[in-house]
Amino acid sequence: MQSHPLLPAELQARYRAEGLWSDDTFFSLLETSAAAAADRPLYLEPEVRTYGEATAAARALAQHLVASGVKPGDGVVTPLVNGLPAAVVSAAVAGAGGRLAPLPSRATPLRPSPSRRPSKRPSSSSPARCSRAASGMPGCSTASAVNHPACA
Repeated sequence: MQSHPLLPAELQARYRAEGLWSDDTFFSLLETSAAAAADRPLYLEPEVRTYGEATAAARALAQHLVASGVKPGDGVVTPLVNGLPAAVVSAAVAGAGGRLAPLPSRATPLRPSPSRRPSKRPSSSSPARCSRAASGMPGCSTASAVNHPACA
């Protein structure tokens, strides 16, 4: 049983007793739904996608994140737009054990100021991770945001 450090224990207990809180991750809920009805529609626009399709995509992305070096508790930074891709990414990060740090969908890449040198890219033999994670500082650890200026 997991607890939340910012929510009073009494409120957590009440939510659990009322069935409003569980330790399930979004990934485990998606897998449970897919196991019960894989062909059931999950998203209808722009074309129909099923629970089975979304779960398969999330599982594949979670495996890719783990293979790229994401470890349980690592933050994964990515821009998200409402829709199926956001659901798949959210589930995949949970499936990899990471913590999602979504950027607003209208976020634009930061550009370093002239006085700031861009970070060096990691060698092709190392997993793609931002420089903050490589230095051991808490923060980002992601295959999609390599040495972005916010974490340099």
